Amino acid sequence: MDLGDRIKRLQKMNNYSLRELASKVGFSHTFLSDIENNRSNPSLKRLQDIAAGLNVNVSFLLGEKDEMDNWLTDEDFISLYSRFHKTLILGN
Repeated sequence: MDLGDRIKRLQKMNNYSLRELASKVGFSHTFLSDIENNRSNPSLKRLQDIAAGLNVNVSFLLGEKDEMDNWLTDEDFISLYSRFHKTLILGN
């Protein structure tokens, strides 16, 4: 899984449209689309902005967690992330 795929997956998990995420991180939706479709490579600062907007760290976006992708389906990943996110936000 590449950077664009990770961003798309997390965008979906957070229920953001492309325009919503772009607005949240301060980019144009066309630039974010180019990143998601691997037509543009963001700078480190822009990666940090995207990661902050998606509540993950840059190392996750860059693929340092690929071992998870080998055993989690999209549904498992979304469920696990949602439970983790609720625990952090709501304390449940």
